[in-house]
Amino acid sequence: MKSAMQNVFLAASLTALAIPVVAQASGVAGEAKSRAHKQAVQQPKKHQQKGIAPSVQNRKRTAGEAASLERKEAGMNAEERDMREPA
Repeated sequence: MKSAMQNVFLAASLTALAIPVVAQASGVAGEAKSRAHKQAVQQPKKHQQKGIAPSVQNRKRTAGEAASLERKEAGMNAEERDMREPA
């Protein structure tokens, strides 16, 4: 009986010690996933930005269309910034 209680206490102690380790590991994984997501979002934005000016120069897009795209992108950037800021 005493041995069984010691085993239960030992198991509970080990579980209590393991919880912060597991939580920290999931936090690290979450940060890595967040970074990967941010890179995936930023990559198309970089390509779009690089393509706007040359498309105007090549006369595939008018200056008005380019300005409209720039305004939309600025709005999305502001919205993204607002979502990141704590309330």
